Amino acid sequence: MLTPKMGGIFDCRKYDQSGKKTHDQRELLADTDNVTFSALIPINDVPEVFKVNGNLDEFAKPKASKKEREAAKAENREPVCDVVSVKFKIGANARWFNKNAKPMQRPTNAELEANRYNVQIDFTRKAKNDANPLSPSGYWVNNIMISPIEQNPFAGQAFEEADDADLDTDQKDGALPGAIQTGAPPKKPIGATEGEDDLPF
Repeated sequence: MLTPKMGGIFDCRKYDQSGKKTHDQRELLADTDNVTFSALIPINDVPEVFKVNGNLDEFAKPKASKKEREAAKAENREPVCDVVSVKFKIGANARWFNKNAKPMQRPTNAELEANRYNVQIDFTRKAKNDANPLSPSGYWVNNIMISPIEQNPFAGQAFEEADDADLDTDQKDGALPGAIQTGAPPKKPIGATEGEDDLPF
């Protein structure tokens, strides 16, 4: 399955079972370990690839954005879900491509955490009943095209800033599923920069 182009962040740090550490306090994983990519999508713009029979997939989680939570607090009301959080697991077998759709070496975890990225992802959905300790359920990346998002201090943030709750996710070692299922992506890009090549698969 293929996502549209979308923006988000990589989480390359060990899971904190205590829940007390901030993102930056968590230890950086080895570059050979599994990492995750997280994106927040406006709830009215969720692509069909994250739906099952017209409804949100169980791995696409609705939530209130930081902006909505702040507005709700100021207005003394309960926040409403206005975005959907999607996370992708990336193992050692994933193939990496640059913004020109050329194969590239996997960046180090320090490099991945240093930027926000536009990505397009070819992934496999692993259902809970097919999961095992070495290959848990969720969205597993087969191929990923990345392009760092240039930060402009004079411009507004292009994407919702993820908080520690978005980043803090369990990391498990293990091989990726072997099958690649590729479908046509939705035409509307989600918060991505135009002018980048399409993936070569």
